[in-house]
This record gives sequence, structure tokens and C-alpha cells, in this order.
Amino acid sequence: MGRDLISHPAGEAYPDIGDNYVTVITQWPGRSAEEVEQLVTIPIEIQMAGMPHMTFLRSESIFGLSFVIMIFDDSS
Repeated sequence: MGRDLISHPAGEAYPDIGDNYVTVITQWPGRSAEEVEQLVTIPIEIQMAGMPHMTFLRSESIFGLSFVIMIFDDSS
């Protein structure tokens, strides 16, 4: 009886507590941060804004590079 409890634990020893996230990184070499934001980052944000179960959206545009980070709740 005691052996069954040891060989078949009831739960996970280390449950998954990390967020579910997606990062979109886009390069457009030679373009200013303003161009990247207007022509890349904002259109990505608009398209991703309606994603089901998304709880957080953050973006950053710098010279030639765009980052968009989306975090989703655990039910996704």
C-alpha cells in the first residue's frame, strides 16, 4: 500500500508556473525607429489585439527593429 503512493505521486513536484507568451521580432535594416513603428509595429499590434486569451501586449520599436510581446492566460 505504501509502495503505491511512492511510485504514483499525486501531483507534479514542480508545476509549470511560467507565462505562455509569444515574441514577434521583425528586422527592417536601415529604417528609423519612427518608420519601423508606423509601418511594422503598429500594424502587428492591430492584427494581434483581438487574439483570444491575450492578457498583455507590449511593443518597442528601435532603429531597424520591432519587438511585440504577447502574454496569454493559462486557459490558452
